[in-house]
Amino acid sequence: MREKRRKTPWGVMVVTVVFVVFLAILYRFTEHGRQNIEDIAHGLADGYIKEYTVKPPPEGLTMEEALLVQKEFIQQIGRAYGQAVGYKVGLTNRRVQERFGIDEPVRGFILERMLRRSPATVPFGFGTRLMMEGDLIVEIKDESINRATTIEEALKGISRVIPFVELPDLLYEEGTRLNAPLVVAINVGARLGVIGEPIDVEPTKEWLDRLSSFRVALYDQRGEKIAEGTGANVMDHPLNVILWLAKSLKKQGKKLKRGDIVSVGSITPLLPVKERGTVKAVYRGLSPEGDVELTVTFD
Repeated sequence: MREKRRKTPWGVMVVTVVFVVFLAILYRFTEHGRQNIEDIAHGLADGYIKEYTVKPPPEGLTMEEALLVQKEFIQQIGRAYGQAVGYKVGLTNRRVQERFGIDEPVRGFILERMLRRSPATVPFGFGTRLMMEGDLIVEIKDESINRATTIEEALKGISRVIPFVELPDLLYEEGTRLNAPLVVAINVGARLGVIGEPIDVEPTKEWLDRLSSFRVALYDQRGEKIAEGTGANVMDHPLNVILWLAKSLKKQGKKLKRGDIVSVGSITPLLPVKERGTVKAVYRGLSPEGDVELTVTFD
């Protein structure tokens, strides 16, 4: 009598498929995968330090892998740029997020030797693909910021704001189609930034309104306005960026600390640095004492 053929239960098949997928994912993070992460980070850091554009990593880089690349990248460029003093949050504009196909910002680190005081001079052609934008730095007052759930609560957890013209570097060769993992891998493009004098903040409705309504305008060496934006351009209010960052850090068991600084992102559009000369940034409505001006000369 012929023996009946035994069928493999569906449950066993599903478990087997899941296990195979798990092994494939695990493989990416084994010693082979780790070496690949280090190789990518080394290539990016070498281009960053020696100032030449680089080819992007192979397609398919995940956000998890990009964060590992970023960690290695920062360790390598840290020899030239020092320790982290705060965070850079990028892709905070809603329309930019839509173009990148994401629904939240990305983050990197600001290193201590990335900041210069206004008036500042930067060699023309510095970096690889140097850009500029009007930005804002927020300084953390205390760790109560990590418990804030509204912008009103967040305002109580910050001490000062600092006008900030950021000079990010795209690093990748021309024609690269950027996506969120590629941006994260190069530390969200952090390269240099010019800061003004800190402005003390009070936990009042006036300051809450001030932070969303202040304007930044960039002017070229001929005095022509080349970009403009308001505080509301970053997630509708700069303090929403801080709330997002605290929540993002919490997922990794980290938190914001007293004295940390946070760059909130592109208040004005991002522009390429194309020519020598002095660029002026004017912050209107941010300081109760009047307009604040920053200058950076590309020489």
